[in-house]
Amino acid sequence: MGNVLILDDNHELIVVLREAVELAGHTVRTAQTGTQGLNLLVADFEPDVIVCDLEMPDMDGITFIERLRSEARWAQVAVITMSGKSEADAHPREFGANAYIPKPFSLHDLIALIDRYISKP
Repeated sequence: MGNVLILDDNHELIVVLREAVELAGHTVRTAQTGTQGLNLLVADFEPDVIVCDLEMPDMDGITFIERLRSEARWAQVAVITMSGKSEADAHPREFGANAYIPKPFSLHDLIALIDRYISKP
């Protein structure tokens, strides 16, 4: 299926998301900070979709996405943001996110969103 990078500073959430997304047939890499996420990309992991928390230590999700979008190689990768804030408060599309899912969310909804972006040409 596809390659998915998940970034969130909550280790327990990463474990649950990784298991669910892998059970859906995807290859998953995880990071707990934006810097770790960028390092995975530099190390040649090529995600089809990135699921990114907006509130992380060392580099928030907005800064991560801005850095991602500044590199031509990653400019078109689909990014799904997640946060406890409302979409109106988070403004995800203003900084380059493709989609937003509010926490808490159902795993089914997140996987459906991931699948939708992986299946886009």
